[in-house]
Amino acid sequence: MTTSTLPKSRQQLILTVLMVCSLLIRLDDTVLSTAREGDAVGAR
Repeated sequence: MTTSTLPKSRQQLILTVLMVCSLLIRLDDTVLSTAREGDAVGAR
């Protein structure tokens, strides 16, 4: 299936979903790395 067969609104929806998922993964990674640093500081 080529991109020309999908309606523009469908393409935008797919792109939006992918961007939101990417943002959530990035935020989760940031939170986890911050938590790990906090655990390391508290263990000293």
